Amino acid sequence: MTEENTPERKSLLQKLMGNIKLVVVVLAAFIVLSLAGFGTAKVLMHRSAAKDTEPPVVEAGPLYDAGEFTVNIAGSDGRRYLRTRITFELADEKLEKEIEEKQAIWQDKIVLVLSSKGIEEMDVQNREAIKKELLGNMVSVFGSGKVKNLYFTSFLIQ
Repeated sequence: MTEENTPERKSLLQKLMGNIKLVVVVLAAFIVLSLAGFGTAKVLMHRSAAKDTEPPVVEAGPLYDAGEFTVNIAGSDGRRYLRTRITFELADEKLEKEIEEKQAIWQDKIVLVLSSKGIEEMDVQNREAIKKELLGNMVSVFGSGKVKNLYFTSFLIQ
């Protein structure tokens, strides 16, 4: 028996080709939608991870501008000086009145500490030690915990 292209066979072949085309279209749509979903999920997870890794916002107490200080650097025979601006972080803004009343005392302590430092001690790596020493002096003036921190808002060595 010879195989001929009978009308039945042509009809069956056309249906089969139509089904194959449908399968290919459905499979292509599935792949496209899967990739779109995967990409969206990846972007959303990246955004969420970026939010989780953001550094926390620094919560500062009330700030008090202690002013600018200019002192000779120890061991420089008056040829070199430090000009810095200091800001106190207070435990409570009610302390401003006490700070103003004792201004001469704490300014003197700051000048004494800063002018006792040599050029090597004023290096960037040593500034935290200077801050700690100054904070210790502020405790002797105001008591513990009233001046929470101290910030150098400028630090110029000439």
